[in-house]
Amino acid sequence: MLFTTANAKRIPDDCSAGLGIVAKPYSPRAILAAVDYAARVRAGQAPERVPEGMRLIAR
Repeated sequence: MLFTTANAKRIPDDCSAGLGIVAKPYSPRAILAAVDYAARVRAGQAPERVPEGMRLIAR
């Protein structure tokens, strides 16, 4: 799960419900990159880097 929010500080760093956060303002490109990253992680791949504008949630 990816969170999109205007207030990323309200989502705790240790939230186990999601993979990452994309904070507003964000571009369509940032959302697509975050979704691609999440799909790769779910497929068992290890993406080289976290997309710009996305913050991972500690798991």
